[in-house]
Amino acid sequence: RIFPGVVIDSATRAKDQWALAGFKGQYVAKGVGQAVHGFRANFACVDDPYAKIEEAESAVQREKVNTWFVGDIGSRMLPAMGELTIWPK
Repeated sequence: RIFPGVVIDSATRAKDQWALAGFKGQYVAKGVGQAVHGFRANFACVDDPYAKIEEAESAVQREKVNTWFVGDIGSRMLPAMGELTIWPK
């Protein structure tokens, strides 16, 4: 084991929302366009915001992703929040 003693809290075992036992905060997974209301963030990771190349090439879809990111993710950001966006090759 890489981190002995670090375990997922048994009360939060959903694949899209879980926490580590004994630590503050939790992991919440949402897709582009899904609401994140009710959550605050110290860190956000957006992994491949476009499902296919046609979406990435569409100005309309790019605007939808930008609106979601600024409106939903942006409104959840705590001061000094970190952000990582992963783009495919």
